[in-house]
Amino acid sequence: MMNVSSWSIKNPIPGMLLFIMLTALGLMSFRSMKIQQFPDIDLPTVTVTTALPGASPALLETEVARKIENSVATLQGVKHI
Repeated sequence: MMNVSSWSIKNPIPGMLLFIMLTALGLMSFRSMKIQQFPDIDLPTVTVTTALPGASPALLETEVARKIENSVATLQGVKHI
């Protein structure tokens, strides 16, 4: 009983042809792949806007912005505030 490896050693042409055909097919497939310079991705973003009419910036920061930042910081999955 002859196995595949001994047959390939005795008859190298079919193995080489198969290798060349698979390489050519791989190169043609690689060239036909579409490459997108800027892929379309959607990053999840949440925007919070607050207003306190008549308040100074320092008051708005201490009374509103810090409380919101502290509340949002405790949420799971938030990486940047």
